[in-house]
Amino acid sequence: MSKLIHFNFLNYFPGIYGDRSEIVKKMEDLHYRFPASSVVNLFYLRILQDYKLRDFEKKKSKLLLTLPHRATLLRMQVDLPKFQDEILQGVPKIKPAPTQQPTKSDEHQEIDLLITQFTKNPPKMIFSPERHDATINYETNPSEEAFEPISETLANIYAEQGYVGKATKMFKKLGLLFPEKSSYFADQIKRIKNKDN
Repeated sequence: MSKLIHFNFLNYFPGIYGDRSEIVKKMEDLHYRFPASSVVNLFYLRILQDYKLRDFEKKKSKLLLTLPHRATLLRMQVDLPKFQDEILQGVPKIKPAPTQQPTKSDEHQEIDLLITQFTKNPPKMIFSPERHDATINYETNPSEEAFEPISETLANIYAEQGYVGKATKMFKKLGLLFPEKSSYFADQIKRIKNKDN
């Protein structure tokens, strides 16, 4: 009877470690990069045989072609690394120590009670026709003007696009906001009115 030949995975690939899926993925990558390497294919074949049998059956015939002495494959003892999940199977799980729940003060209990009551019976808006005034627009306040950005650049854009009225109005507002430049804005108004005519 012939002697078994031992091959240890970690002797050939010391940098490959992790859980099962990571090692299989790294070996797939090595097989992709070095498809003719008999060492890579030997270990890749064994990992597939042990952990992905369906893929092993698909790739077995192709991978065996890369091994120079396929007959000696039966005499090879390939030692695969223990994966993290296999190592952790034998380790007893540590149960966390029971923690004591802090006692709630009266104030916290009262807040919890209010939250519970609010969630069970939320307040509702009640429509009262006698208190409702149909003439008031509740959506917007008509006394407030809508915000409109004011700038010299925007006024020039309005003038170029032919909105002389908007441009004139904006230059007048700019003259009020910046009284030291009011003569400049007055000249701009004259310029756009002359250009319009």
